[in-house]
Amino acid sequence: MKKNSYPPLPLYLHIKEALKENIDSGIWKPGDQIPNELHLAAQFGVSRSTVREAVLQMVREDLLVRYQGKGTFVSHPKIEGDLVNFYFPSELGTKHLMIGFIERNCTISIAKILELPVGELIYEIKRIRYFHSEPAALETSYIQKVLVPNLEDYPIEGRLYDLLKEEYQISITNAENYIEPILLNSLEAGLLETKMNKPGLKLTRIGKTVSDRPVILTYSLIRGDKARMFVKSK
Repeated sequence: MKKNSYPPLPLYLHIKEALKENIDSGIWKPGDQIPNELHLAAQFGVSRSTVREAVLQMVREDLLVRYQGKGTFVSHPKIEGDLVNFYFPSELGTKHLMIGFIERNCTISIAKILELPVGELIYEIKRIRYFHSEPAALETSYIQKVLVPNLEDYPIEGRLYDLLKEEYQISITNAENYIEPILLNSLEAGLLETKMNKPGLKLTRIGKTVSDRPVILTYSLIRGDKARMFVKSK
């Protein structure tokens, strides 16, 4: 019986696999700058254009990232979360940058989710969440003012759930999560330092107490190049 045969792989794909091995083996770590194209071409004994195509493939796959005038660097790992229980691992960092904090009346949609009277006073908190010092998510949270008096007096650079527990003895023990794909508009893209109409994920998270009372509503717009989802099957 005749064996199946496959055409040989283009040379740039062989170079790409060799470069990827440097990342997988830990020789190149997240954030490291890789050698320039001339150096790599000499190392592998190939043309600069072959190296450039291999590097471009890895940039398209978010394995590498290019910064104009600086060079090419190993990308940081994407945040991973399962489709049922999506969360932001603390090892990615808990840094937030406050961009808005206002007191406002509760709208019909927010009132329905948080089980509040329409017009109830709530806090609206807008922050940028950083993963490995890069802006990765735009978060907008809503919480009833009476539950957290003088919230504006506390630093809100870390996790809101931790602040609620430590300062107000409110423990968020479970949550409802809803995830949908989106395209980032110009304002969102600007805050997240990416381009308009880039894909992203919108995570709606309703934090609840042990008695199943909804306490805090958070909308997170996550850069698509910083997240991926998975489903566990048993």
